[in-house]
Amino acid sequence: MEKFISKLELQVICDKKITYGKICSPKNVYEKFKWIASLPQEEIWGIYLSAKNEIIGYRMIYRGTVTNIPCNPADIIKPALLCNACAIILIHNHPSGYPDPSEDDIRFTEKIKEACEIFQIELLDHVVLGNKGFVSIKEKEEVLNDA
Repeated sequence: MEKFISKLELQVICDKKITYGKICSPKNVYEKFKWIASLPQEEIWGIYLSAKNEIIGYRMIYRGTVTNIPCNPADIIKPALLCNACAIILIHNHPSGYPDPSEDDIRFTEKIKEACEIFQIELLDHVVLGNKGFVSIKEKEEVLNDA
C-alpha cells in the first residue's frame, strides 16, 4: 500500500527558520530560505503555495552532489498535488557560492514547467541561492515568462 504524504510531513520545519506567509518576490524567497545557500551539497527544495501565494508547505526534494542534483519532475509535483497547491517555487543552492544558473538548471526548469502545466500547477520561479546572493531564473532567462 502506498503511503501518502500528509500536510504535517510536507511542512518540514528546520529549527523554525521559516515563517509561513505570502511569497511576494525572489528576494522574499531568498530571505526566507537563505540558510540553504550554505549547505555543502546541492539540494533542491519545493515551496508549495496557495492561490494567494501563501506557503502551505515546503520540503527538501532531493540532495545531490557538490555539483549536481538528478531529480524527476514527479518528485516535485506529487507533494504539490497532495497538498492541493496552486503553484510551486523551486529553490536550490550552489555550494560554490555563485548563484548563476547553469544551462542544466535552465533546461531542468523548462522540463518542470512543462510537467506542471499538465496538472494546471504554475511554476512561479526557480531561485538559485549562493553565499554571494541569489538569481531568479524567471527574471534572468524568460523561461517562465509568457512571451
